Amino acid sequence: MSSPRELFFKFHAHAIQVLDKHLNPAALRERGGSFKIVPPSARQLAEQCERSEAFASFARAALPSKGGPKVWAVSEVVRRCGFYHDLLAERDPDNMWERIAKRLVLQTVQTRTLLLLDGCAFPINKFPVFNRSIKRFSEEEIASFGPPLPICESFYTTESIDTKWFSRQWFLRSDWRDEKKPGHIILRLGTDVIGDVWEPLLSLALYDISGFGVPIMMESEEGWKLERVNWNTPAFEILSDEYGTEVPRSDYCVKEAIADKIATRCAYLVGLDDDAKRKNVFSAVKTVYEQRSRVVHGTRSNKKGKSNKKTRALELQEIRDLVRRLLVAVVSLRLHLGSDPKWYEALRELPVSRKIQDTVIDSSRRALSLMKEAPSP
Repeated sequence: MSSPRELFFKFHAHAIQVLDKHLNPAALRERGGSFKIVPPSARQLAEQCERSEAFASFARAALPSKGGPKVWAVSEVVRRCGFYHDLLAERDPDNMWERIAKRLVLQTVQTRTLLLLDGCAFPINKFPVFNRSIKRFSEEEIASFGPPLPICESFYTTESIDTKWFSRQWFLRSDWRDEKKPGHIILRLGTDVIGDVWEPLLSLALYDISGFGVPIMMESEEGWKLERVNWNTPAFEILSDEYGTEVPRSDYCVKEAIADKIATRCAYLVGLDDDAKRKNVFSAVKTVYEQRSRVVHGTRSNKKGKSNKKTRALELQEIRDLVRRLLVAVVSLRLHLGSDPKWYEALRELPVSRKIQDTVIDSSRRALSLMKEAPSP
C-alpha cells in the first residue's frame, strides 16, 4: 500500500497534467505567433483536481477513518496550505508536502480570541487587564488573523476583513493553546460573552461610564483560519475625521444596512452643504430602495398605506431628476480626483470626512447648478 507522501506526489503529477492540458503549450508552439493562454484560477484548478481518483486516493491515505475518507478535511488542508497557488507559481513540491504533512496530524495550535470593544478608546495601544489584554492592532497584524489574502480571495472570502477599519478599533484579547486534529468538527451551542469575560468587561465599564458594546467575537489561528463566532452591527458610530473632530459614522465596514449606505452617500453627493436638501435626498433614496427591495424579495409592508403614500409622493420625474444629478456629481468627482482608486476611497469615506465633503462641493457645485430643475408634477 502506498504511503500518503507517495500518493501526494502522484496527485501533484496529476495536477500538473490538468494544468498543462489547460495551457496546452504544445498547441501554442505549433500555431506560433504571440498567443498566450490565461492560466486557470486557483479555485478552478482545485475543483478540477479534487474530482480525480488521484486526489481520492491521497485523501484515503492521509486521513483514514471507519466512516470513509474525510475528503473535505484533506481538501481544506491542501487549499489553506496554498498548494494550488504554489502549483500555478511552479514552486517546489517537496516544500508543499512539508507544509501539508504538518497539518495532517494532531498538533498543538495557538488560538487567539478577539472581542471588538465598540465605543472604547484608550490613550495607549496595548495594556493588560486581569488575565487578558486590550490591544489595537496594526493593519499588518489584522491581515494575519486568517489565511493569506490570495487564499482568502480564492477559497475563504468570509475570512477576509477590512484591515483599515479594524486597525482603528480596540480588542479584548486572550490567547490559548489547544490540540487539533484535521477532520474533527467543533459544534458550538452558543457563546456567553459576558459570562466568559465579565471581569475585564466590568473593569472597562467602571473606567468609562458612557457605555460600550461587544458586537463582534472572532477566533484567530494566525496565518491559517479566522472564525467569526459572533458578527453583529456595531452600535456606536463615532469616528475622528481628518480635522480631529468626532463625527457620526454611518458607513461602518461591518454588516451595514445597504439602504442607509447608499442613501447617505447620495445625500452628500447631491445635497452638498445644504442640510435640508441632504435630508430630502436621504429620505427619497431610502424610500425608493425599500420599494425596490419589496419588489425583488416579494414582500409587503406591515404598515399598510404608509409606504404607498411615500411612493406616490415621489413622482417618477423627481426620481429621474435625482438620478441625473447623482450621475453628474459622481462623474464630476471622478474627473476632479483623476483616478479610480482615489475616487473609490473618496466615495467610501465621504460620510465621515469633511475634507472629502469639501472636495465634492468644489467638484460638483458648478455642474449641478447648470442643470435644469425637474418640472413640477
